[in-house]
Amino acid sequence: MFGFGQQQAAGYWGAQGAQEALEAAFQQILGRPIDVPGLESWGRYLVLQGGTMREVIRGLGHSDEYRQRFVDPLVPTNNWGAIIRPMYLKFLGRPPENEAAVVAHSHALVRNGQYQPEGYKQLVNAFVDSDEYLQRWGEQGIPGFGQHPNPQR
Repeated sequence: MFGFGQQQAAGYWGAQGAQEALEAAFQQILGRPIDVPGLESWGRYLVLQGGTMREVIRGLGHSDEYRQRFVDPLVPTNNWGAIIRPMYLKFLGRPPENEAAVVAHSHALVRNGQYQPEGYKQLVNAFVDSDEYLQRWGEQGIPGFGQHPNPQR
């Protein structure tokens, strides 16, 4: 659990609920179990600072780890759909509705024929800031999981 001592929760999340939610978020976005540094830093953000799971999801998507694991290996192939399609699953919890949607998002990764290294962050923002994301997951939900049933635990 977190090393918060006697500090009080600032918002929606309690320590146990935050830990469970963060475990699910790390699996969903990074495809791995949460580690102690991630639990400590994101746990503090949720519990003590009153942060939102939506911003955790954005932060995990913007991370160097996400880029190194899910973007960089595919850049040499120029197969932008191989980067974008999994983003739909990770951030919206569903596959893209069609290939036109995938192509429409590729402009964030390539402009004037040149790869844009920070473009994946624009895509993360496009998904996390979308009306669909907010309607499905809100500020505290986890894509693919929904709202935590007991956040104050």
